[in-house]
Parts: sequence; structure tokens; C-alpha cells
Amino acid sequence: MELKRLTSRFSTEKEKINNPKKTINLKVKLAILIIFEFIMVCAKGADPFVINLNNNSASLHYCNNPVLVAKDLTIEGIPNILGMRISFSEGFIVGEDELFYSGKLTRSQPYPGTLELSGGASVQDYVDAIRTITYKNGKNVPTLGARKITISLSDVDYLPATGHFYRFVSHSRITWMNAKADAESGTMMYYGLKGYLATITSQVENDFIKLKTKGVGWIGASDAGAEGEWRWVTGPEGLEDNGKGRLFWFGKGIDYTNNVNGAGPNQGRFNNWNTNEPNDTGNNEDYAHILYSQPQSSNQLRWNDLPNTGGNGSNDTPQGYLIEFGGYPDDPPLQLSATIDLYVNTLTFKTGNIAAICQGESLMLNQPDINTVPATYSWSPAGLLSNAALANPVATPSANTTFIVRASRGSCIDSALFIVPVNPKPKVLFSIDSIKCYGYNLDVAYMGDANPAITNFMWVFGGDTIAYGTGRSGVNIPLGVNQSKRNLTLKVEQYGCVNSDSIRNIHVIPSLNPWTVDNSLLCLPESFAFSVTNPDPAVRYDWNFGDGGKGTGTNPTHHYQQSGHYDIQLTVTNTQNCSNTALIKEMVHAAPVPLAAFSMTDSIVYNYQPTVSFFNNSVGAYTLLWNFGDGTISGDENPVHNYEVPGYKKVFLKVSSEFNCKDSVSHQVLVAFDRIFPPNGFSPNAPDVFDRVFLLNSVGITPAGYHFTVLSRWNDLVFEAKDEIKGWDGRMKNGNWALAGTYVWILDFTDFLGQKHRQSGAVTLIY
Repeated sequence: MELKRLTSRFSTEKEKINNPKKTINLKVKLAILIIFEFIMVCAKGADPFVINLNNNSASLHYCNNPVLVAKDLTIEGIPNILGMRISFSEGFIVGEDELFYSGKLTRSQPYPGTLELSGGASVQDYVDAIRTITYKNGKNVPTLGARKITISLSDVDYLPATGHFYRFVSHSRITWMNAKADAESGTMMYYGLKGYLATITSQVENDFIKLKTKGVGWIGASDAGAEGEWRWVTGPEGLEDNGKGRLFWFGKGIDYTNNVNGAGPNQGRFNNWNTNEPNDTGNNEDYAHILYSQPQSSNQLRWNDLPNTGGNGSNDTPQGYLIEFGGYPDDPPLQLSATIDLYVNTLTFKTGNIAAICQGESLMLNQPDINTVPATYSWSPAGLLSNAALANPVATPSANTTFIVRASRGSCIDSALFIVPVNPKPKVLFSIDSIKCYGYNLDVAYMGDANPAITNFMWVFGGDTIAYGTGRSGVNIPLGVNQSKRNLTLKVEQYGCVNSDSIRNIHVIPSLNPWTVDNSLLCLPESFAFSVTNPDPAVRYDWNFGDGGKGTGTNPTHHYQQSGHYDIQLTVTNTQNCSNTALIKEMVHAAPVPLAAFSMTDSIVYNYQPTVSFFNNSVGAYTLLWNFGDGTISGDENPVHNYEVPGYKKVFLKVSSEFNCKDSVSHQVLVAFDRIFPPNGFSPNAPDVFDRVFLLNSVGITPAGYHFTVLSRWNDLVFEAKDEIKGWDGRMKNGNWALAGTYVWILDFTDFLGQKHRQSGAVTLIY
């Protein structure tokens, strides 16, 4: 076992010597080291290397003070150590978790959450140093929960979750094939554990590698066997599926986040590909690589596919490879590390100075415990608390009280005192005559035990604050001004404590809220509508309308029999029979209504003489508006109107007084039909189409009973229309044009009133 470890260390140091920047002195140093260790190995024999913690150090509980990480550490089976690494392997929180060492060994921090020691002359130097390392949380209120701290040699990182060791091997521009061969060569064995390109199969392992090894370069994934089938082809995972390796990813160059076209993880297995990777650019990117760039970018430490020789960019040039040790079934059982379970169970109390409360008030003690790791609490005295088992009970003490809380979380136990000062409330006392009906002013004085010079007084009447301030122990209350509630409250504040007392339903002359009328001017016999603004439902309202009429309620109505101006009186009475009265002079005006009337010369006229004269006979009219029933109007005093269309016409006269009071009257006029006035000639060749037909028609003639005939001078029938209003176009009954000349016509018709008429005449046909 020791010879294998020695071989591994020789390989590591050889790699450093191959770096051209190193000097020959390093080679000499290495040769001396190898000879020394070989002698020691031979002297020691094959004893295993063991890093061990006894049960007292296997589990730590951090409360508030620093704790020793590994006070019982022992290291056996190795004659010399070049360095030791103490680091958080799980649960590390940046900015909180801290490891401290201040001894003689050289101390370094290669990355957050890691402490490396070197320069020890013996194994015991390292043991003694590690036993002094302490853990402390740097946050006032730590994040509770479990962490793991691992102790191992400084040449590897150990992850308890996998039980494997990890190391990054620097080798610029090494190919993936050569990296795989180097990792699996015998020279890379670590204390008998076979090495291989790392296989990253979980988020825990990925986070550990990102934080601890900063591994950039080749890892053990490839799709060289089948394009798009990415497998872990190294280590124990590489033995699966008949030696093809563990399949964890399908597809290439497709949005794996949305698993488009089947691309994505196989059976939900872990992956950390960069966006749109693997993309197989050039069809030969068959090997997995961890990206790295300076300065760091959002793609930092995610996976990418590259060809065997890698890329040439700053982000994808191979810088080495990540090697993993452990996991093979035939690996020897080793104890090359020790892991401590650390539980941060800190208890925090929010004490400080508690402001005084007043008698009868409550306050919350401490603060809620929102941590995922529960704690138990026990408060006393429990009788003054809402729940003595809560982290933050509500306390209601009646006097100065000291509360004690005892709490435990895991093995952490702590206690705290909460001193709650309580101030007494001042007495409130004043008196008012409970029978008297008070007017608009009331003097009230405070009669309690508070010192007016240092006491604030607040006097509230009817919901309104009428006096406030220090020393206001007496006040004059305007009881009758806009008060809807007859309650007086005095609030007294001394030392921040408030007490109050009230007298309800003081006998107060009720206030007269404003009252209005919808219209102060109305025409008889319209009703006036009165209303009270913001009425008090506890008050009775009595009205006097000035004409002997009475009313009650908040919205009465009243109509007057005689025109005139009237005074309105309102009386309000409350339940204590206290009253108040007010009068508004000439609040309303009941205006007289005009009388509309007219006469006319004729109620029946004919279409040959359709003129009617109208005469206004109205009383009290200020303006007039005539509507003659045929769509025309007039504002004249005595208009004359000529009707053009026969029929019944309803004539309206609307009048308004000077107060805009209105009246109207109507009468009917008949415009009757007497005769038609036909043309005495026509021509079928006339320019105007209306002059080409001889038509006997007028408004008021109905088709029923219409009989129109045209006769020649020999009394022959030339044209005839019956029950149809139709004109003669100059053609005879046989369809031929009639000769020019004079013709006799006869028309029988019925008007719109059902009266029958006959007219005849002569018409000249002209071509």
C-alpha cells in the first residue's frame, strides 16, 4: 500500500518537474524525498494510512461560541505528510462558515471554505495543528442546518457523498485520449485506488467539484460510440451496459432545457451542459470538457463537447483533466479522510430595551423562529402569556414584570430575560347635569388624579376633537354646532398611557342642519319638496309652511292653494325633548298659472281658399307659441296661416308666464277638398317628362271611386282609367297616337272625407 502511494506521489511531483518553469533544485529535492520515503515505507511495512476521529468529535453542535473541529484527531500509518486539507464538503455557506487556525504551520485558503496546512516537520505537527482549528459562524443570525467538514491530505479533495477523491491535473493541450490513459495509468493510483477521468453524476458532486477542485478540462463523458448518445465511459460507470458506459444524455445542439425533439437527459440523469450544448460542431466533438474563462462568465464551469484535441479559444483550450479515485469493486478499503458532521443550532433572542407599555396592553416578546430546525421554548411566568411554548408569545402584564425564556435546539441551550415595564393608566373623571338641556356652550372640567402640567387631554364631542394638548384640563364645548351625536369623551394621556371615559346622550339643544327646497319657485298647483341635509335619525322634524299647513319628517312636500311668497319654519326635537327652531323668510314662491285661449275665423276651409286668422285670448301670458298642425309654428300675437294640404289640423297654443309657468289649449281646423285645377293642354313630345301626360290628381283624392274618361269631339271613348289614378299619354285605346286637337274629359272621384265629386272640361293635345 505504501509503495503505491509513493508511486502516486512520484507521479505528482514528476508532473511538476516537467513544467519548464521549475528549476533543477526541485528535481534534487524530489530525489531526496523519494529516498527518504522509501526508507520509511520499508521500515513501517504495509500498515494502512488511517485518519481517524473518535466518537466525541464525530458530531459537532455550534451554538454561539467557536468549537474545535477535530479535537480527537489521530493519523496513523504514514511517516511523513507534506500537507493537510480541512474543508467544507457539504452545506458550506459563503459569508457565514469560517475555519480558524493561528498556529506555527503555514496556512492558506486555496478557495472558499477550505483551509490548507503545510510546513509541518512531523505527522504529529499536523495532528496538533488540526486539533486547534475552530469553526465560527460570521453572521449575527446564522443559517441553521447541517454542514460536513472533511479532513484529508492536501493533494486531493474528498467528497463524503460519493466516498471518492478528486484532483485536477494541469497539462496544457493534452488530448482527451491521452488524459484518459494518464488517469487510468498505474502511476496515478492514489493509495491503491485506481484513477479515471471524473464522472459527475449528481448535483452534489458537481457543486463540490466547482467549489473545491476548480476542475477545468477533460471529464469522462463521450458520444464517440454512437453520435448523440452521451455516456460516462470511464470509472465504474464505464463498465455498465456491457462496457459501453452509463447513458445519461440524448441529442446534440438542441434546446435541452425544453427537451425539444427528444434531446435531453436519459431517465432524468444529471447533466450540466452549457446552453445549446453539446452541439457537435464539425461533426467530431465527441468528448466532454469543463469550460473555464477569466474573467469568469455565466458559462463558467459548465460542460461543452470538443474534439479529441480540444479547441483553440481561451475558453476551450485543454488545460488538463479532472481525475477521480474510488468506486471500483476491487478498490482496497481505506480511511484516507475523516468527516465531521456539524450542526449549526444557534439560538438568538431579540431582547434589548423594551419600551414601557400601559396597563391592559399587550406586546410580543422575542421574534418568530422561522428556522427549519425547530427549537423548544419554555417561558415563565406562563400565566401572563398567550402560549408559553412559543418562540414569540404575547404578554399582557398588569405591572412591571420580568419574563424568563429557556430554549434548546439540538445540544444548544440558552436563556434570556425580558424586562417589561408597565405604566399605570391615569384616572378620568368629570361630571355633567344629566337632565338639563344645554345650549350652544358647556364648560367641563377634569376632576381626576393626573397632573395637568404633564398630561395631555383630548376632548371629543360627537366624533369631533374640540380640544387637545398638555394642560387642557378644562374646555368649553359648543354643543349646538353641527353635532349629530350627544356623546362627550375625555382621553387622558400620562407617561404614554391613555385612559378615557365618556358620557353618552347629553341633553343638548339639537342643531338645525341646513334644509333646502328642490325649487324655491313653482307654479300652482305644483308641490314643493323640502329636505334636511344630513338629518339626524334620532330627531323629530316639524314644519310650518306659512299658509297654515303643517308637515313632519325630513322630506315633506306641500302645495299651496293661493299664489304668493311664504315663510318656512322648521322645529327639531330630540329624544330628551330638547328643541330648536329656525325660520327662513319668503323661502318659496307659489306663482300663478296663465290661462291659454284663442279663437279663429273659420274651423272649416277649402283647398281653393285655405286661409285662417287666429286671435290670442290668453290671460297672464308672457310668451306665445302657435303650432298650426301642419309642421309650421309662429310666435305672433294674432297670426294668419294659409294651409296647403287638405285634412284635419290640430292647432296648439302654448303660453308661458313671466315665472315660466305654462298652459296650453288646442282647436281643430278642417281643410276640405273642393275641386282640382287641371291643365288645358299637353304634348307627348314635351321636354319635361311631367308635361307628356295629362293627369287629373290632387292631394285628398283616393284611388277608390276614381273614374277618368277622355272623349273625342265625335264622342268616341279615347282613354279610360277606373279605380286607379292614371294619366292619359295621348294614345288611343288601340295603342295608336290620337290626332292633335281638343278632347273632352270627365272625372268622377272621392275625396279623403268620402265625399263624391264630378268635374269635366276640355284639353288640347299638341304634338
